[in-house]
Amino acid sequence: MQAANRVVMNTGLLYGKMLVTIFISLYSTRLVLSALGARDYGIFNLIAGVIAMLSFLNMAMTLSTQRYMSYNLGGGDMERLKKVFNASILLHLLLGLGLVLVFEVAGYFLFGHVLNIPPERVPAARVIYHFMVASAFVTIISVPYDATINARENMLVVALTGIAEALLKLAVALTLQQASADRLILFSGLTAATAIGLLLFKRVYCSVKYPESRIRLGRYKDKALLGEMFSYGGWNMFGAVSVVTAKDLEGKPVTSAVQALQGAAPNLIIQQNATEPGAAININVRGVSTVNNTSPLILVDGVPGSLDLLNPNDIESISVLKDAASSAIYGSRAANGVVLITTKRGKAGPQRISQPLQLLLR
Repeated sequence: MQAANRVVMNTGLLYGKMLVTIFISLYSTRLVLSALGARDYGIFNLIAGVIAMLSFLNMAMTLSTQRYMSYNLGGGDMERLKKVFNASILLHLLLGLGLVLVFEVAGYFLFGHVLNIPPERVPAARVIYHFMVASAFVTIISVPYDATINARENMLVVALTGIAEALLKLAVALTLQQASADRLILFSGLTAATAIGLLLFKRVYCSVKYPESRIRLGRYKDKALLGEMFSYGGWNMFGAVSVVTAKDLEGKPVTSAVQALQGAAPNLIIQQNATEPGAAININVRGVSTVNNTSPLILVDGVPGSLDLLNPNDIESISVLKDAASSAIYGSRAANGVVLITTKRGKAGPQRISQPLQLLLR
């Protein structure tokens, strides 16, 4: 198939998958909300949101794996490709086990001091938490197979697995309507089972279809390649988040927080279309992504706000979330990125008073 025809076909498959899954997901969500009720549905999304906070780690490693798979596939070196796949399997297995350990240890602190859950639903919430951790682990170790399918440009399988996942979730939602057990626990368990089923399908399919996807960790062990892929994924991860501290803002002759951010973070584009006082300033993260509103979500101490109303001297730190996965916890509002601002607060110790001074000589 010619390259142009393949691009057209793959694009059509992906758009078709998107439309089908959107309609199925909207109906499934309605059924799940009806079956669980507002309280239990909120508890599930709260627990799932905690797990999703570190999803940008998985996205960084996904980009690294897919890049290496595509590059070596284009080079035609099958032995190197097998080493890349097996190194990716080992890398994601270690990453998954590490995150499971972190989440399980953090769970004791979260349920004791952070999460606000009705006491009678705490036991069920703990079970959900374990199921969600298991789902996250399965998702992480599925990345090498997803990268292989994408590198091979098999968008038909991508579309079919996406639609199958949506249909399985619809089946789960329909099952909840007739269930007599604790529907919250049942829903989280079936969600984890769906992720495991999809992983098994991808593993069997890739092992049969693509010879480089057969696991031979001992035979294709390459420590140098493993370190190279981990380093590349690490830089992708750090590229998704930029942090600006109060020290970075000190000494800048600016009158607003927006002006102080100019040039302080990579891929943060700040444009002022007019020179008169009070003129609007446009903020973009990684360029213009839509013809509609392109402004990122701005949170000041966790509350939606505006940079125009902030004194630069009151800012403690600014974090810019540029990657889609790193900002996924904030939902559709974060489609254009997220700017997190933390203001200065009182600290223990002797009192200190500071007054900025700027001197202009002509």
